[in-house]
Amino acid sequence: MKYTLLTYLMIITLLTGGCSSGNDAPSQTPEGVLHPDTLKQVLMDIHLAEAALKRNQLEGDTAVIQAQQYYNEIYQVHNITEDEFMTSMAYYRTRQQQFQTMYEELIKAMSKKEAKLSGKGE
Repeated sequence: MKYTLLTYLMIITLLTGGCSSGNDAPSQTPEGVLHPDTLKQVLMDIHLAEAALKRNQLEGDTAVIQAQQYYNEIYQVHNITEDEFMTSMAYYRTRQQQFQTMYEELIKAMSKKEAKLSGKGE
């Protein structure tokens, strides 16, 4: 499934964070590559969508169709294309330190969101 593949890709990228290519210095984002802040927001939405898919326990074609619908909605909300997202992921995978820092910030933001939501339920 596409969403599972994306999750594995992100995990592998984080685990190989020590394998820097030396291109980690912050620089201007090239044309066609999402700004790190934008990518973080897109990734947050993707992780939330994947959690919803997992919770719904969809299987087979139904899961694939639902995942693609979620992804399309996320791309539309952020006014990006799937190609821009995939190009950005490929770009940041070659900049391990920058990508790892981005993910650490993403995890903090998601943890805050989770704490806020769980606090409302009490």
